[in-house]
Amino acid sequence: MSAPSLADRLALVAADPALVGHPVVAGLVAVVGELECELVSLREENAELRRQLGRHSGNSGQPPSQDGPSAPPRRRRRRRSRGRKPGGQPGHAGRTRRPVAAAQVDVRVEHWPVRCDRCGNDLPRVDAGAPARRQIHDLPAPPPLAVTEHRTHAVRCPGCGTRTRAAFPAGVAGPVRYGPRLEALVAYLRYAQHLPVGRLRDLLRELHGAALSTGTVEALCRRVVGRLAARADHLRKQALALPVAGMDETALRVAGGTLWLHVICDDNLTFYRLGARGAIWVEYAGTAVHDRFASYLSQLPEETAHGLCNAHLLRNLEEIVERERVPDGWAARMQRLLLKARDTAAYWCDTTGGPVPEPLREQTAAAWDTLLQPVLEHYESLPPPARGRRRGHNLALALWTLRDACLLFMADPAVPFTNNRAERALRMAKLQMKISGGFRTRAGAERFARMRGLVETARKQGHNLLDLLRQDPDAPTPQPNPVPP
Repeated sequence: MSAPSLADRLALVAADPALVGHPVVAGLVAVVGELECELVSLREENAELRRQLGRHSGNSGQPPSQDGPSAPPRRRRRRRSRGRKPGGQPGHAGRTRRPVAAAQVDVRVEHWPVRCDRCGNDLPRVDAGAPARRQIHDLPAPPPLAVTEHRTHAVRCPGCGTRTRAAFPAGVAGPVRYGPRLEALVAYLRYAQHLPVGRLRDLLRELHGAALSTGTVEALCRRVVGRLAARADHLRKQALALPVAGMDETALRVAGGTLWLHVICDDNLTFYRLGARGAIWVEYAGTAVHDRFASYLSQLPEETAHGLCNAHLLRNLEEIVERERVPDGWAARMQRLLLKARDTAAYWCDTTGGPVPEPLREQTAAAWDTLLQPVLEHYESLPPPARGRRRGHNLALALWTLRDACLLFMADPAVPFTNNRAERALRMAKLQMKISGGFRTRAGAERFARMRGLVETARKQGHNLLDLLRQDPDAPTPQPNPVPP
């Protein structure tokens, strides 16, 4: 039983018949009551500030790049150890650079001895055996831009005398225009390598002598995005038809405000969309893997199944472990239960390719409920805080109500244990923010989102990015005639 507060003790003093109604005592009781209320509020504020100071990438969603010097070293205990040393494994076929065949050599440099090593006589250039060979594999000198000239001829009809001129092919507009290879390279450097426009212009000028203005760079990027619009629309339809998809979102600075970049992906494709934070994928009706953001739970169709990112849950539990400092507390035991469930699912997937047998799933669910029930009873028995619920209470409630979503990976091998692939898909967007600080227009941000989806998908599927960006159904296929000397 807790000791009576100062206000309670003063109330007992004020109840003394000799002091009843005394204005000084009544005033003191009121002041002390106000001070104690303020003290409770300050303690809660202090606890919240301490919680924020103790946040790091191991116990929250904060990225490792924002960890301060006082953050503890990152722990790798959650990764399954395979018992192997780093580096090449036994039986691994090593790869060493080997000389190419003589027919593939571009340039030969012959080195002849000048004088005899023994007597010093001049030597003739006559081989006394096969030459020793060593090769240097290097880049060729960057070529200047190649100029292809299209010429349309006019011919007079011998019958009626009408003069007819051939039409220029589609894609050959204006007296001078940059071709699809340069357009593809500009788009590649802009959207795949995230070069700022200024450095991109410097690179093209120094390597190829191409003096492009900022406006020209943007125009070339718009041209590439426009001709790949149909491919991007098809990618969106494919993404919304995925049976299992990871979803996530991140904030972007656009035109002085904030918009959100939403991603939907799996191991084979990625698609992005720009919108408000709550503008999630309401058209999706498969299995959505996400980080417990409320909009995913409330706005997706009823037929959508939910799988949660357990990496987030492990970090949230780590925060409770660090805050409560209870040896082998409920959060640490829940971490072990989650990791054991992950290892069980991985074992059955590796050995049978199927889900965890139902009896084992039921056993895990029962252990889950048995662990959480007394935790919830404990939190509900505590005096309520001034605002909301305690963080541990909120997390325990989420784990209790969303148990099936947390453990969906045991029932469906296609559902991953984490949502890391969706989080990885957003890293380049954050890199772009660090490079440029934001997008000046929404149209520019939309182009970035569309192109990043095509780039990520091409990489996942093993396609050559430059070949993809160069594709143009309307581009002419010229049959060049050599320019006479």
